[in-house]
Amino acid sequence: MAAFNLRQVLADVTADPEATAVLLAPEKAQHVHVGFTDHDRSRMCRVKTAFGAVVALAAFVALAWASHAYTPHVQRIVAGQEGTPWLFSQAYAAASAMLPCHGPNSDVLQPGSGNSKVWKCMGPPGMCIEASGRCDGIQTCLDASDENGCDATSVANAALAAVPAVPVAPAATPLIPPHAQQKAPWVVAGPMPPIVSPAVPTVPAVPAVPAAAAAVKLLAPGVHKMLVDSSTDPNWGCGLLGDVPGISFDGSVAEETQRLIDGIKESSTFRKVSFWNWNLAPMTGESFGTKHMEVLSSDFIFMPEQWGTTVVEDKYLRPAGKSNFLDSNGHPSPAYMATILLGSNEPDIAGSCMGNMFGKCSRSCSDAAVAAGACPAARLGNDLEPALPNAQGECNCWQFSHATGVGFWPLQGCAGTQPLPDMWRDSQCVDVVIENWKKTAAIAAAKGYKYLSTPLVAENVDYAKNFIKKACDCTEGGICGCTDASCGCPVYVGFHFYAYDCRPEQAGGYAAFQKRLDGVKSIMETFTFVKGAIINEVGMLNCRPSTEDPICVPNSGKYPASKVLDNSCPANDELPNGLGTFVEKIMDQVMAAKTSDGRAVVKGLSWFNANMDGGTYNLQLFEKDGSMNNIGEAYMRSCAKWGRATAER
Repeated sequence: MAAFNLRQVLADVTADPEATAVLLAPEKAQHVHVGFTDHDRSRMCRVKTAFGAVVALAAFVALAWASHAYTPHVQRIVAGQEGTPWLFSQAYAAASAMLPCHGPNSDVLQPGSGNSKVWKCMGPPGMCIEASGRCDGIQTCLDASDENGCDATSVANAALAAVPAVPVAPAATPLIPPHAQQKAPWVVAGPMPPIVSPAVPTVPAVPAVPAAAAAVKLLAPGVHKMLVDSSTDPNWGCGLLGDVPGISFDGSVAEETQRLIDGIKESSTFRKVSFWNWNLAPMTGESFGTKHMEVLSSDFIFMPEQWGTTVVEDKYLRPAGKSNFLDSNGHPSPAYMATILLGSNEPDIAGSCMGNMFGKCSRSCSDAAVAAGACPAARLGNDLEPALPNAQGECNCWQFSHATGVGFWPLQGCAGTQPLPDMWRDSQCVDVVIENWKKTAAIAAAKGYKYLSTPLVAENVDYAKNFIKKACDCTEGGICGCTDASCGCPVYVGFHFYAYDCRPEQAGGYAAFQKRLDGVKSIMETFTFVKGAIINEVGMLNCRPSTEDPICVPNSGKYPASKVLDNSCPANDELPNGLGTFVEKIMDQVMAAKTSDGRAVVKGLSWFNANMDGGTYNLQLFEKDGSMNNIGEAYMRSCAKWGRATAER
């Protein structure tokens, strides 16, 4: 762990790709020099051991803490290049005010967040400053993350400072994925993998959902409609993700935000708004360069997701059906923890690296590219100039950015660098994934989770069908040996959907959505225990449709977001009310989708409430002043309409 921290610390403060390549291969280094200067005096510590890198970092941190006057300089002498040291960065001057995180809740804080005592820097991992150093106009974290987004987060920070620290079990230091592993990044921004989260105590249970007696209603000769029990087949209804403004730590909610909540929660059996974030608990997110703390009220039900295809860590999965669980910043959340665990994120496509190489970097750098220094780093931020991967379409996507989904990464036990999209051709890889999933399911069932979803597929509903067949031990005739969470069987089909270029009719968006609904309908009629679809990303991509260009390059379409004042879809012949029209038509398709026995195909849907993240337009439901925009109004109306339609069935 310490060796990992050293190479991340050093890599964070250098833009030299060759230096980064060596740092990712510390076994090639023979010596590490750590120097500290105090005006004209100097002190030099030379470490020469098999674990020189580890000892050097420990010496650096200890000496920096001991004397605030010292300005450290770090040099690295590479094997075979003795006498040609690389000077890394003057940025270490700030390190004298940093310490390894310790104290109440500090071990479980997300990077880029804090409590009343400490603020955890985005980098290097595991380093904290005093809370008073956040937004004080002085750079203290090495990466200046303590001074980023201060205008936007000052209100949230003031509220956070008033929240007392709550003792929790310490969490492991988050790991950055090297190019040969499937791991979640420690930088939180946009659609992304989860950060590890704290264990939680047992808390009061969610009130029981009112049940309706199961029955069969005769509609016409030979035609029957199944009336479902809402306690075992709930409608999760409309949901949200991203920044929901106007919710305070004291439980108060701004009037406009409450108006949206009241409108959309009527679509849910629980009379609550579902919320998810690619993680196991609410956290500190980031959109368009602005951090936001995911503060939820008691009107929310949080849906956790195991983002990757490895086994979920028991200590980080909260008990299901509880309120007042700890969020990823260590604060009690009044939201309810749902009784459903969502599957891995977009394993059916390789996807892309996020940030300034989105749509261009399609895979992580090979060992050879890293060793050769031919591994350019992708970086997050919508205000950055576009950058290019290497000639093979590879980039460093683990250090300053992250991938759109788990299909981007390798998986131990599976052949190839991106095995998941085509794993159904590799029985050994299938066995690895399903074994991991069964173990995850056992942990979830023991914590009260009643339902599981398939992986959240980006495009291929058949991928989810194959997963059900394997996880539920099904025969070709549709007879399955396992049909519930206790044995790893998902009963919801999870998928994402995006139309393109503000042209949902011409570019085939509505037709593509209907095709996926029909695919889920077919699954439900083959495997009758499947309850329906949870579509937890719906939005519009800011690029030409895949039929015109297989690579989604932002602003490449007929209606580039960069040409519109609010970066959203302009009103046009297909969308007379902009994205509000799109929302209403998609929701009409949702309400119309039913199986032959009358069951609703869609049981949950979340609008992608984010600003140009992952190649999208600005899809936020609120204006900057906190008022709802036309998208928010359309979503609220449509969700309320869905709720009324569900109640009538």
